[in-house]
Parts: sequence; structure tokens; C-alpha cells
Amino acid sequence: MQIIPALRLAALLCAHGVAFSFLAALALASYQAFLQTRSVLALGLLVVNTLFLLLFMARRKALAVADAPAAWLLGFACVLLPLLLRPADASPWAGLAGVGAGLQWLGAGLIVAALLSLRRSFGIVAAHRGIQTGGLYRWVRHPLYAAELLFLLGFALAHASLWNAVIWALVAGFQVLRAGLEERFLARDAAYRAYRLRCPRRFVPGLW
Repeated sequence: MQIIPALRLAALLCAHGVAFSFLAALALASYQAFLQTRSVLALGLLVVNTLFLLLFMARRKALAVADAPAAWLLGFACVLLPLLLRPADASPWAGLAGVGAGLQWLGAGLIVAALLSLRRSFGIVAAHRGIQTGGLYRWVRHPLYAAELLFLLGFALAHASLWNAVIWALVAGFQVLRAGLEERFLARDAAYRAYRLRCPRRFVPGLW
């Protein structure tokens, strides 16, 4: 009977190792991209990905972690799928390039604000590391997911293609499912249920 808990612990440690390695590689890639381009947007991505890595390393010990396979699959899918977005010649949709660039800037800024609001409760898979209700979490329950989708939408518009549109739609669908699963997990805590009543919107203040 002790084998199953041991296997679960081993799988958990392996998943955390993979997540750390991925975030570290992403931060390193962002640094290399900044050295090559010296663009302000590349610097913004470096800041965002470095924050992801630092907060993952400094995350608070979880009171409980979702062990449902769907929670892990959705978490990693939402992290990995955006890597499939590809630069594209958006000349037929040149008018969208400026809009896309603006949304990337706004999305990157909101990601940083959401991470600073979330602080040590950051994680990839649904877990209870304390209920965050300050900062952007006063306005919507999932500001980080919303900010990520906004940034990715900006990229998809700046590099308009059917492929990027499909990838963005998949990420958006998975993020909505991820948010719902996370809420059901956290709703075991009365404090989260009370927060959900105070903050009825998931992604967009006043709308949704």
C-alpha cells in the first residue's frame, strides 16, 4: 500500500523538475533573444520569463495540490502550446500588426502586474498556496491567464496566419477549462468561496 504514495511523490518531483527546467530554459532563451535584438519587447519578455522562474522557485509550500490528471495536462498544455506560435508575414493583414504590437505591450505589462499580485502563490498546476485577493485579483479571479491570452492574441494578430489563430483558440479554450478546474479545487476553502462571491468576473472586469 506504500507503493502508490511513493510513486505519486516521485511523479510530483519529476513534474516539478520538468517545470523548473522548462522555465529556466525559457528565461535563458529570452535573454539570448534580447542580446540578439536589443528590442524593448524582448527586454519585456526577459523580465516576464525571469519573474516566472523566480516566483516558481520561491513559491509557498502548498496546503494541497490537485492530483487529477486533467489539472496537470491543462497546466502544461497552457504553458507549452504558445511555443507553437510562429512568426508570419502579415502583409495581407498589415493593419493588424500595429494593433497586435499594442496588445503585446499591454499583455506583457498586465502579466507582470498579475505576477506581482500573485507573488509566492504562483504555480503551474492548481494548488492551494493561500487565497490572493489583492492587486489585479481584486478585479478578476484569473488576471494572469487573461493577461497571457491578451499577449498571445497580440502576437497572433501581429503575425496573422490560420496556424496562429488555431493555436491561440486552443490556448484560450484550455485556459478557460484550467480556470474552471482550479476554481472547483479551491472552492473547498470557504475563504475562496467568499472571494468568488465578492469578485464575480473571471477574466474581464465588468464583463466576464
